Amino acid sequence: MLTSSERGVPITEPPAPGPRLSIAAYDSLLARIGLAATGVLLFVAAADVAAYADLRQRTALLLIDFALYGAGFALLIAAATSRFAVRNAGAIVLIAMIFGFSVIYYGRIESDKRYGADIAVFSHVSAEMVLDGENPYAVRSQDFLVAQAERFNHPPFLITRLENGSVIDRLMVYPAGHVLVFVPLLALGVDDIRWVPAGAVLVVVGLLWWQAPAPFRPLIALPIIVDPVAVLIYPTGGVVDQIWLVPLMGAAIALNSRRYGWAALLYGLAASIKQLPWLLAPFLLVWLWHETASRPREERVKVIARFIVPSSAVFLAVNLPFMIWGFGDWFGAMTFHLRTPLQILGTGLSNLTGTGTLRLGRTFYSALSMVVLGGLFGAYLLWYGRLKHAVWVFPGIVLWFTYRSLQSYFVFWTPLLLVSILAWYRREGGAEALGGERVTDEI
Repeated sequence: MLTSSERGVPITEPPAPGPRLSIAAYDSLLARIGLAATGVLLFVAAADVAAYADLRQRTALLLIDFALYGAGFALLIAAATSRFAVRNAGAIVLIAMIFGFSVIYYGRIESDKRYGADIAVFSHVSAEMVLDGENPYAVRSQDFLVAQAERFNHPPFLITRLENGSVIDRLMVYPAGHVLVFVPLLALGVDDIRWVPAGAVLVVVGLLWWQAPAPFRPLIALPIIVDPVAVLIYPTGGVVDQIWLVPLMGAAIALNSRRYGWAALLYGLAASIKQLPWLLAPFLLVWLWHETASRPREERVKVIARFIVPSSAVFLAVNLPFMIWGFGDWFGAMTFHLRTPLQILGTGLSNLTGTGTLRLGRTFYSALSMVVLGGLFGAYLLWYGRLKHAVWVFPGIVLWFTYRSLQSYFVFWTPLLLVSILAWYRREGGAEALGGERVTDEI
């Protein structure tokens, strides 16, 4: 048989590999993508303002809307042309995001004074009661809750309900930090508590930007463009979970920096605002145990104790006044979701019941979520090296299996995961990782 060369057919050599993208060129590419993404985000902000605010009555806001479009176009052009913009992309993106978010928050909050979530109504009323010297945990009245919802133009049919269809009767079912964070705002005369979660979002964005290595700072807008619910829709609608996310992000940053004292204080603060961070407690103890593996056993135990004691002290410092005020009322609020037959609701597994696909009750979902929690804890013990940074997603997974699996229970864990991934990247050398070397965080 004749070969290709013998038949006169030219042999085509495989193409030589092209030059590897230099680190400088890679950084420039990330900056240009980030600038373009942020330009799109400003378009979203401009369209949002036009949709939610009455620009006919607010000339200044109309001009700001035009400025958003102008800045958006400028960023898109800069992404393809300007070396100055590429060199300063990180700062430009941060400033543009804060500008865009602030305008969105102002437009939405000022144009619609209604609270879209009952937790905003009840948190506002609870903070007012604290200012008046009254204990919000002592309120047990369905009529009172309905009246307060109507006061804030919140439809009573959207109030959280029990399985039998009646509304809940407790005004406050979260730790005291959830109330106290709103008290200074109301004391200053601000009549809308949504500015607190809105401000918390800006802090979250700033923390992500601060933790990101310089080449990745321009890309901070991308996760928000992909899913704007947590940072755009929820804070202006009255979902106020962002307030516990801020101290918990601080705790995650401190943990990754091995500043365990700060991590304990900030985790205790997050736990004193809402019960969701409590799900992290057993996993964080495993984290501390493994991260101190090189130390004697006695020292490792002391590190864990120095985490438990300060975090517990912060929790007590925030909640103790209300515990003394009426321990039964306070404890009933802390255990409300465990004891009360709330309506099965959510976008997680409970949708099987919500859609009528299967007739499954609260007991099934509660038991399954506990099995999932135990399974994740066992996996974390066995494969800590591989799962270390995935721990921030675990609470969302557990909550997905509960009988009340609301979307707000899932979306706020992603910034924590990003903080941990960024810390991992920095510790592994970043530039070497881009060269294709395998990086590992296994202990």
